[in-house]
Amino acid sequence: MGAAANAGRTMRSLLSTWLGLALALAGGPVAAQGAEGVTDVLIRVNGPLRVAPEEQVSTAVVVGQDATIEGTVREQLLVVNGTARITGTVLGSVVVAGGRLELGPGATVGHDVALFRSSLVRHRDAVVAGGIHQHGLSVSGRFLRLFWAAMTLMIVVAAALFAAAGGRQLGESARLLSARPGETLLAVAALWVAVPLLTGPLFLSVVGIPLALGVLLFLLPALWFLGYIVAATAVGMALLRAAWEPGRPLVREAAAGVVALQLAAYLPGLGVLVILIAGQAGAGALALRAWRGWQARRQVRPAVVQEAYL
Repeated sequence: MGAAANAGRTMRSLLSTWLGLALALAGGPVAAQGAEGVTDVLIRVNGPLRVAPEEQVSTAVVVGQDATIEGTVREQLLVVNGTARITGTVLGSVVVAGGRLELGPGATVGHDVALFRSSLVRHRDAVVAGGIHQHGLSVSGRFLRLFWAAMTLMIVVAAALFAAAGGRQLGESARLLSARPGETLLAVAALWVAVPLLTGPLFLSVVGIPLALGVLLFLLPALWFLGYIVAATAVGMALLRAAWEPGRPLVREAAAGVVALQLAAYLPGLGVLVILIAGQAGAGALALRAWRGWQARRQVRPAVVQEAYL
């Protein structure tokens, strides 16, 4: 039980870091103020960041500049293309990509340190409770990054088109993920368990084989892709603290959510699972919205027919 709880906390803390970076990519510098004067997410893009000794932040993200941590970062510190100088405390993990990490006297890191093509200078008094992981970037790694960037751009464009053309369907489906989690879970089970099982008997007939293949190879993957956009939009709405309103396209929320989920793909050992579940959950929300809409039309139609006869 303790291991599962620790894994859950680690996953949430890593997600908060990557989601913070997604906010930076989507909307520039952001600082969200939490309770008791503690900043939830502090982000700098092309500007230095300093957390003073008396200050606390939850998650700190710096892109293209240096971060100086003299106070406390309660969750994660992420620095891209810059130097992270720590003489204070980071209770979570520290991630530095394409830069340098300096752990000075009194520095404390509560979890792991991950260095991607980055150097480390560590004072003998600095404490790292977790491991220190050095990651290089090979030719295959560069190819994967380019592939990831191309896929992310393609999904962002698709999400923007979905938000512009089907804003109502997208907004209502994304809202169902948080508003009706139980019903959404049932829809997920019906869509991803019942439908494949029901297609099994179709393979017993020559006529049914093309239909079964169409469902398994085309319909369900298409629903998963649309569901991924729905789940990403729900994530973007939570990140940007935006509520859906009829007539307002959720283009910015969809784009931010897609970037966040794509970054979550880098979660060690869990990234693929996060992506898979996101698409399935979003598709279930889409199916639930379609079912609720059909039920509403069924209730309205008899009243319309009765009124016509009157």
